[in-house]
Amino acid sequence: MNRQRQTKMAMAQTTNSGIVKHGIHASGAQRRVNRDGSKNSFWKGRGYLTWFASDSASTAGSTMPNFAIPLVAFALSRSVVTAGWVTTLMRIVQQGANLFGGTFIDRHDRKRLIIINCTVGTILWGSILVLLLIDRLTFGVFLVIVLCWSFSSGFLGGSADALLRSIINIRDYPKARSITEGRDATINLAGSSIGGAFYAIAAWLPFLVATALYAIAGITASQIKTSTTIARRHIKRKTEGMPFVTDFIQGWKYVLSSRLLVTLTIATALLNCGMNGIQYAIQLHLVGTHTNSALIGFTGTATCIGLMAGSFIANRLSDRIPVGTGICLSIMLAAVTCLPLTVNDSYTLILACSAVIGLPFPLFNAMCFGFVFAKTPDALQGRVKSAMSVGVQALSMFSSAIAGTLLSHFAFITVSRIFILILIIAATLVFSSRRIRDIPAAEKWDGLQL
Repeated sequence: MNRQRQTKMAMAQTTNSGIVKHGIHASGAQRRVNRDGSKNSFWKGRGYLTWFASDSASTAGSTMPNFAIPLVAFALSRSVVTAGWVTTLMRIVQQGANLFGGTFIDRHDRKRLIIINCTVGTILWGSILVLLLIDRLTFGVFLVIVLCWSFSSGFLGGSADALLRSIINIRDYPKARSITEGRDATINLAGSSIGGAFYAIAAWLPFLVATALYAIAGITASQIKTSTTIARRHIKRKTEGMPFVTDFIQGWKYVLSSRLLVTLTIATALLNCGMNGIQYAIQLHLVGTHTNSALIGFTGTATCIGLMAGSFIANRLSDRIPVGTGICLSIMLAAVTCLPLTVNDSYTLILACSAVIGLPFPLFNAMCFGFVFAKTPDALQGRVKSAMSVGVQALSMFSSAIAGTLLSHFAFITVSRIFILILIIAATLVFSSRRIRDIPAAEKWDGLQL
C-alpha cells in the first residue's frame, strides 16, 4: 500500500507468441508438488532464502532513517516548512526515477542492480553518518544526499521484485507476496519506533544502522543463485542495440493494451487514494483537535498491527481461494471497515477503525499483484512494475493535500464519507469486471493471459 515501499511492476520479441515462448513455466515436478498441497515449497530453494534475507535487510535499511530525516532537516534548516518539503521532494524524485527505472532494470542483470543499489545506499547513508559525527553536515549537502538516495531507490529499487520472478514458481507468487506483506508490515511497525529510539540516543545512530543494513543486503544479494540463461538474456538485449525509448514504450504498451491490467491499476489507484486519504484525515483531524501526540501515534501502530494480522490471513488464504474472489472480498472489506467513521468521530472508534483498516490490504496485494507479476513475462517484470507503481500511486500522492483541504471546509465525518465514496467506486469497478471476478486460483493459471 503506502508502504510507499507500499506497494510495498528485455526482450526483442514483444508479440504474444514471443512472450509465451520465453515465459518461465512450472516444471512437471513443481506442478506435482503444488498440487500435492505442500506449503511454502519455495523456502526450500536457496535462491529465495537469500533473496528474502537481502530484500529484508534493504527494506529495513530504507525504513530506519525515515523518522530521523525530517528531524535532521529541521535541525539544519530551523524551518518546519522546509523540513516538510524534504520528505515531499524525496517522494517526487523517487516516483520520477521509478517511471524510467523499470525499463533500465529489464535491460540489465537484476542481481547486479540490487548490489549496486545496496552499495549506493551504504555510501550515501554512510556519508551522512560521517558528516554528523564530525559536525560538518549542512542542509544543502543533506538535501543532495537524501535526494540521491531517493533517485537510486526509485530507479533501481524495483530490481529485487523483478528478480523474484526468476527464482520461484509462478504458483508460489501469491503466498510469497503475502509473506513479503507481513514482513514489510513488521519492519514498518518496528522501524519508526526503533529509529526514533536510536535518534533519541544520537542523531547519527539511525544512519549507522541503515549503513550496516544496506551493506549486509548487498553482500547477501551477491550470493543469490539465479539462472545464467536469464542473465545472458538481459545482456543480449542490451547488446542487440534496442533503443531505451523503444523498450520504454513497449513496456507501457504491454500494460495499456491489457484491459485487465488497466482496470486493476485504476481500481488500486482509487483504493490507495481512499485509504490513504482516510488515514491522513484521521491524523490531521486529531492534530486539529489537539489530541495528545502519543494517542495520535497509537493510530499508526494500530494500523501496522492490522497489517500484520492481515498478512497472516493472506498467507493462509492466498493459495486456497480464487484470486478474483480474494480481490473482490478484500476491496469490499476495505470500504466496510471505514464505514463507522461516517457516523462518529470519537477517538475510541477512530483507534478501532485504524486497527481494522489494514486487514484487507495484504490479501488484496497478494492476490492482485501476485497474479499480475506471476503472469507477466520475465523480460517485462521491471517495466510492468514501474508502470503499475506509477499508476497506483498517481492519486495517493495527493491524498494528504486533499484531506487537509477538505478538513478546512468540512467536518471529519463528511470528509470520511467522501473518501469512502472513492472506495465504493473502486469496489464497483472491480465487481463489474467479469474478467477480474473469474480469475482462478494459482493451480489453474495455465494458459491464462493478462
